[in-house]
Amino acid sequence: MPITHRFIDEVGDTTFIGKGKTSILGTEGVSLTFGMGIVRIDRPLAEVRAEIIELHRQVENDPLLNTIPSVIKRQANGGFFFHASKDTPEVRSVFLHYLRSLPC
Repeated sequence: MPITHRFIDEVGDTTFIGKGKTSILGTEGVSLTFGMGIVRIDRPLAEVRAEIIELHRQVENDPLLNTIPSVIKRQANGGFFFHASKDTPEVRSVFLHYLRSLPC
C-alpha cells in the first residue's frame, strides 16, 4: 500500500469563551473567521522537504531578505524556517512561488 502524506493547517482561533465562561465573540482581538486547509503533494516527500530546506538557505543567504528582523530572529534561534504569520510579504512570496510549482 503506498504511503500518502497530507498536510493540514488552520487559520484563525477557535477560542470564543473568556474568563468567567463568558462569550468573547465580537470583541476586540477575537478571530472573526476560522478555516482549515489540506493539501496532498503528488511528489516524494523527501524531495519536497529537501527543496524547502534549500529555500530556507536561500532566504538566510539573500542580502535583501536576511536583514528582515523576523528572519534575523529565527536565524539566531536555530535557523530560519517559513511561518506565514511571522514572515513579511517578501519572504512569504518565496514560499508561495514554490508552492505554485508543486503538483498538489
